[in-house]
Amino acid sequence: MRSQVADNFGNFNMQNATDLGLAGINSDKAFGALLKYNGKLNEKTDAYIQCALSYMTSMGQRQVHNQHEMPDLI
Repeated sequence: MRSQVADNFGNFNMQNATDLGLAGINSDKAFGALLKYNGKLNEKTDAYIQCALSYMTSMGQRQVHNQHEMPDLI
């Protein structure tokens, strides 16, 4: 089962169809994505969303931040 990003929202640059380019990121910045899934979810099992932010620090170190969420199914 796969979902796909149907649209992106925010102030960013897209150099290709999958990557968002941000000049700087901190707790005051925001961007969003609309996820599309056409399959049927089983209400007896949990569904999770995972995303990752890959970035470079001001010192030139590459880092990755992972976020996991279990949204309420409607």
